[in-house]
Amino acid sequence: MIGAVGALLIASCATLSADDRDALTPQQDSAKYPCDVFSYAFCFRKPYGAVVLQRSGPDFEIYQVQGGDSRPFFSLYVGTTPERESDDAVRLRNFKVRGIDVTVNLYLDAEGNDAVELRLSYPTGLKVHVFDARDAVARTALAEVLSGFRACSKLDFTSIECEVAPLFDSDVASVIQQRD
Repeated sequence: MIGAVGALLIASCATLSADDRDALTPQQDSAKYPCDVFSYAFCFRKPYGAVVLQRSGPDFEIYQVQGGDSRPFFSLYVGTTPERESDDAVRLRNFKVRGIDVTVNLYLDAEGNDAVELRLSYPTGLKVHVFDARDAVARTALAEVLSGFRACSKLDFTSIECEVAPLFDSDVASVIQQRD
């Protein structure tokens, strides 16, 4: 027996033609293909060859996106109390999309390296904090994820509905990748 998310994945993949499924390569835009990582607030397609680890706490979730070699690319926090924004953060972009406030910052990590973070504030009070994209490889992976990042909402206890159109345009990916 497969769960609701598994059924959703199978249904999503079934909409692709056999040629489209065979043609998936790392160079293609993830926005053209269905999500394969789901939260109740968003979904996205992980970068080619990446692995996503998920942990749940009492009132939050954390997703860690890693390369196939287990090298961390970045993490996503989903909850109501994300880590506080650094006093030294440099605001790269601040905008609103479909009612969600979005901030892109550059900050220094604990080792003193430049890192990029993305903060989403939903009208419901939910926060998504994407952090620790520390180098060109990690920022490229984050840009790829954002090209297909979609807002979702709960329908009931076991179902979610995700928007067809990605939440972000290519400008956000460009801002993130310009850091190198």
